[in-house]
Amino acid sequence: GVCLLGIYISACDNGELPAGGKDPTKVELRFSASISDSPSTKAGQPPQPTITQGTAFSEGKPHLFGLFITREDGTALSDGSGDNDNMKSTLTVSGTTQTWTHTDNTGTNSISLAVNNGENIIMKGYYPWTVNATATAVPFDLSSTDPKDWTDLLYLSYPTGLQNITDGMGPIPLTFSHAFCWVTINLLQLSPNNQVKVKAVNIGNAYAGQGTIVNKGALNLKTGKIVNSTSGLLKIDLGSQPITLDTE
Repeated sequence: GVCLLGIYISACDNGELPAGGKDPTKVELRFSASISDSPSTKAGQPPQPTITQGTAFSEGKPHLFGLFITREDGTALSDGSGDNDNMKSTLTVSGTTQTWTHTDNTGTNSISLAVNNGENIIMKGYYPWTVNATATAVPFDLSSTDPKDWTDLLYLSYPTGLQNITDGMGPIPLTFSHAFCWVTINLLQLSPNNQVKVKAVNIGNAYAGQGTIVNKGALNLKTGKIVNSTSGLLKIDLGSQPITLDTE
């Protein structure tokens, strides 16, 4: 009788694992996204480029991420989450609450990111979601002369390598870094004229033997480096809205 009582108590205790549900070995992934660095300046004249600023993603609109989540052997964690699947992960922010949903790259089929307790996974990611991106590279194009066509490309800087998932763990921190450096141009008027209008600005840059500024290419999410790039002066054409410099 004592032995039977011991078995009964043990069975009840096992049913109260933190994961809960019918299959306590499965852990549904949860995330918390933030930005590790933010630009200190942005364009002061319209049209302004789309730039995400701050240490957290803002309220008001859904944020669409590209995530690649695989098991330790490289196979997809779920159908649609592999290195070439370009999964869509949508973040909605309300106050301090972050809500996530995941679909395949078409946006129609929901994806459940369930992991075995104690399993290792590999994560890569970027923002915002872009067509034809893979876990190796995210294409970008800054060759347009209109800053409205540019977006602020972020890539997942942490976690790196394997991530061990344990039952009852909190949200996985997704820390994103800026892939591009935004600059503010201060123009000095060297003219006696009362009004000087600036119609366009060319930006040149050279670093580590890469030549001039990169306008087009792909960001390698494994290394953080740009591959298959096209270099050249980046021209900001103000078109019908030239800047009038102050006489001072």
